[in-house]
Amino acid sequence: MSFISSYGGIIYSMKYAPELIIEKDLEFQYKLFEDDLPFSGDSFTQSYFYRHKDILPFMAQFPLEKLHFFGQESILAPCEENIKAQPQEVIDKWLDLAERVCEREDLLSYSEHLMYIGRKK
Repeated sequence: MSFISSYGGIIYSMKYAPELIIEKDLEFQYKLFEDDLPFSGDSFTQSYFYRHKDILPFMAQFPLEKLHFFGQESILAPCEENIKAQPQEVIDKWLDLAERVCEREDLLSYSEHLMYIGRKK
């Protein structure tokens, strides 16, 4: 199951639209981030932004064995455009590193999207 991280909107704004931080009608989203609260409502679509610490307890209610829980962009989301502009050898090295650390829970906040993979018990 894929989740949108509660950090996803902040990362997106910093990368692509930093001017959004001064939009009065979006102040509540930054306040939710500041207060470490999830968001549910209209965004680019009707959406729910999960805090990574809430996902495993949420998934525990289902008869699933956790196989993997990882950040889909790993550590690369905040600097994605810069890395994509590099020579292929540099990109490949960053991708290798990102793959090796994508399941570290202390690094999940770098990702815009989170993935839970489980097996039915």
